[in-house]
This record gives sequence, C-alpha cells and structure tokens, in this order.
Amino acid sequence: MMAFGTAYLRYPWRFPRTLEGEPWGEREVVIHFSGSAYRFTGLNRAQEAAVRERFAGFCRAFSGDAVVSRICRTPQEAFLPVDFQWRDYTFDRAYAPDRIRLAGKHFMAAIAWPKLEAAIWTSEGAEDFIIIFENVFRTLAGYHLLQKGGMILHSACVAHGGRAYLMLGRSGAGKSTFSRLALEAGWEVLSDDMNAIYLERGCWRVEKLPFAGDLGQVPGRGCTYPLAGVFRLEKGHVNALSTLRPSAAVALALSCSPIVNSDNFRVFPLLHQLKAMMLSLPTGVLRFSRDGGALDLLREEIKRDSMG
Repeated sequence: MMAFGTAYLRYPWRFPRTLEGEPWGEREVVIHFSGSAYRFTGLNRAQEAAVRERFAGFCRAFSGDAVVSRICRTPQEAFLPVDFQWRDYTFDRAYAPDRIRLAGKHFMAAIAWPKLEAAIWTSEGAEDFIIIFENVFRTLAGYHLLQKGGMILHSACVAHGGRAYLMLGRSGAGKSTFSRLALEAGWEVLSDDMNAIYLERGCWRVEKLPFAGDLGQVPGRGCTYPLAGVFRLEKGHVNALSTLRPSAAVALALSCSPIVNSDNFRVFPLLHQLKAMMLSLPTGVLRFSRDGGALDLLREEIKRDSMG
C-alpha cells in the first residue's frame, strides 16, 4: 500500500500541520442546507463566481454559527503531474482522532475536530477548482451531519404522495436509470446520487443535497420529506418487491456511506445511527425493469402505509 499522498504530492511530508495558509482572495460564500451553514473564506473572484453558480439557491447571507473552511493558495510544484478523468479517481485519505487529511489532483485538505473546521490548499484558481471544492465539501458535510445524528448516503431518492423512498446500491445498480423512470412517471426525484438523512422529532427525514448526480439538480416541489422506506435497488427483467433484513440493510447502507465508512475513529456512531434507522423503517429489495412497473409496486406500498 502506498503511503498517504505519494500519488499526488511531490512532498507529502510537507502537508500543513495547521489549518492556516495564504488565502486566494478576500471573498467568501455561505452555503445553507440541512439546517446548517457552511462558510468558505479566502476565495478570489473567479472561485467565488464558480461556487455561487454551482450552488445557486443554497447561497445566502451569513448570520449566526457556521462550519468554517479556508481556501488557501499553494504552488503548482507542490503537486505531481497526474493524467486521468475526474470521475475515475479516489483521493487519498489519512484518518486520525483529531483530523482527517485528504490529497488529490492539485489539492490538499484537512478537516479538524473538536470544533469542526476545514482548509483546502490548492493551486487551482479557476479551471478545476469547483471539482476540488465539491469533493471536499461533500466530505465535510458528511461529517457535520454525522455529528448532528444524521448521515449522507450514496443513493437515489424518489418521492410521491408526500413520502420519500431511498434506493441504495453501488455504482451500476441503476440509481440514475430508476430516477429517470420516476421523473417520467411524475414522481419527484431528490437526487440520483447522494441524499441527507436525519432524525427530527422521532421521524427519519431525507433532504435534497446541493450535490448533483448524473441527472443534475432536478427541480422539485419540496426539499425534505419523511422517509417511508429503504430499498436495495437491483436491475432485472421483471419488477419485484421483496423483504430485506434490517441487518442486511445496515451493511448495505454502510457500504454507501462515503469516506466515513473507512474512518475507524468515527464509524461507530454511523453504525449506531444506521441500525436505529433500519429498525424503525420498512426495508426491502426493489427489482426494476425499464417498463416503470416497479413504481406501481411502490404506489401499492404507499396505499398500504396510508391505510395502516
């Protein structure tokens, strides 16, 4: 196994020891979702414009508490030349009790505790900056939601009749295909890629995140719904709905929890929350074909739930 950062950093032993650094500029952006504010400082004009365009609808004026992240400049020569498609790589991670470190193409980042805060050091002023920004932001948001008793899962989520259904599955399970079928049938799609789940007044809820999947940001009537069921999504030639043991659902959801599921220092709170969720919600396996009939099976579930 390669040591942390050696695939991306020319001098991995020089990884910053604190969250300080030279800012790119004096601009800042505050992004709001799931009842929290994320404040990013030290951006230049181009970076600020890219973030505001990408997260339009989630950017608002700063007020009150926020999770603060600093955007810092670092020279290009700090990074090794790498040639790949952004979709095809995983950045390096190193976990410790008080922080995690990240390293990837043209960036380093750290997330630190006990006061959750972060820093990004990058040589990218504009071109690839928003990709780096979103990758780190996803990670930061996942840890912040975990602190609040929730989680972020790689999943598709569809809503109908005021209730949401979460579809779990690894890459290739059909999350984007199923989401397109749901859209065509008049259902709402929160996301085909990543969703936030949290407990509110004894009810598990799911909320649309500002991170887009293959479908992009899908317009919808609502951003948050009560969660009515969790399903393992499978492609098939016939449509079928079958049961799934809660323990199997927990294992599946853990595999769909990016970054945190590899963090030995923080994975146990995640397991506790996943177990609580799966024991309180219906869990099943939804096999779907391209004819859209699986949505009819979910409609029947909705009817049974409303009658019961």
